[in-house]
Amino acid sequence: YIKDGISYSGRLKRKYEAALHEKGHHEESVTPIKEPPDIPSSSTCTVDTSAMQFVEAYIEKNNDRSIDWRHCFNTGVKQGFIKKYATKENLRVVYSRYKKRK
Repeated sequence: YIKDGISYSGRLKRKYEAALHEKGHHEESVTPIKEPPDIPSSSTCTVDTSAMQFVEAYIEKNNDRSIDWRHCFNTGVKQGFIKKYATKENLRVVYSRYKKRK
């Protein structure tokens, strides 16, 4: 897709440059387009630390047994620690990534 997009942009540029020169327009009259902001790296994503601390406390409280993510999620929501995650699966995935980075 990237190569197609670059090719498409090039064709449009040539097409509109030719149209501008045919009609006698000056390039100075065209307002330049601002550059888009840089794309942040995936490492800049923020993690809800209170939710991660809650999950760690939940795991510790259950003596490191296998985690019942549904119960963990529902308990965290009721206690107000989990606000950012919509499902138990979201919480599980984010916690797994968080744990790997630690």
